[in-house]
Amino acid sequence: MADVEVAIGSKDIMKMLGWSPSKFYRRRQELMDMGVIFYRMALKPPRPNIYAFPSRIHKYVAVKARNGEIL
Repeated sequence: MADVEVAIGSKDIMKMLGWSPSKFYRRRQELMDMGVIFYRMALKPPRPNIYAFPSRIHKYVAVKARNGEIL
């Protein structure tokens, strides 16, 4: 069976990073520029929602740690 990674929503992203909603939305553009998060039309009625793959979040944290930045 092939390994499949499922995209997680913004609440799960915040929980993974240990961030509050305000910190998440302050850093949203940085995350988009680095290719960590993306928008996808979902729900009813369709509206853009933020999603990310857990592996990209782990890479983002590794890059920040390598640069000595504190999340």
